[in-house]
Amino acid sequence: MALFGFGETRAERAVRKAGERMERRYAPETRRIKEREAAVKAEARRKADIEHARKKTQLYKAQAEERESYTRKRRATQEARGARFGRLPPAPKVSKRTKRAIGRGVTRKRGAGSKIGWL
Repeated sequence: MALFGFGETRAERAVRKAGERMERRYAPETRRIKEREAAVKAEARRKADIEHARKKTQLYKAQAEERESYTRKRRATQEARGARFGRLPPAPKVSKRTKRAIGRGVTRKRGAGSKIGWL
């Protein structure tokens, strides 16, 4: 991704700029030591990034598997309840009055509680 001309990425530019600062600031021996330390740090960071990415991938796979099993289970229960084409059959329409009666515990054969059978 060329951002700063010469086809440099941000990271490459940062490395180049740091190198230029080092040249201005330190004697050759000190510079070599510092460059070595920077290389070690960069390698450690790279390894950590790879490890982190691997763990994330594992986590995402596990979560996907969990979701998948949940979906399978739900689909199975819905099919047992008569679902076709991924949808449940329509439940009988129950009025607010009926629901209130059911909530109060009315369970007569006729009248408000007569629609209790579907629950």
